[in-house]
Amino acid sequence: EHSSRALEIKPDSAISYFFRALCRGKQGEMQGLWASLGIIEPFEEDMKKALELEPAIQNGGPNRALGKLYLELPFFLGGSTSQAIYHLKEAVRLSPDHAENHLGLAQAYYAKNNFTAARKSLSTLLHLTDNVADDEGLLKLRKKGQELMNKMAYESQEP
Repeated sequence: EHSSRALEIKPDSAISYFFRALCRGKQGEMQGLWASLGIIEPFEEDMKKALELEPAIQNGGPNRALGKLYLELPFFLGGSTSQAIYHLKEAVRLSPDHAENHLGLAQAYYAKNNFTAARKSLSTLLHLTDNVADDEGLLKLRKKGQELMNKMAYESQEP
């Protein structure tokens, strides 16, 4: 509601489009995928508008959010690992020191069974989060990255 009002005041506000989309996405998460099908398109439109206006906001946030959307959606609802990889690579390009971009890209490469590229992204993530004992958010990203790295190592050993 607030971000929609902000857009009435300043219709070219990338951050307002970005946050409105995030609010819609959070609303969709709370409702579940099937109950929130009507939110997917407005979410995507707002993120694309934010991307068009200012792609680098929130450390490549619009590309990161679109990448996660395309990674999580089933293909028949618009999901696409190729599109996810494209947007997450763009997020990394725009903000190479933002650890969350590398985790998302690694997850997308993993979904595409490209373990080599996933490991490379995870290696960067682990390097970026090497000395972050006091940052709980980065510690969570690091833990998720380590879990994915272990999962790939286990899957590589299966006969």
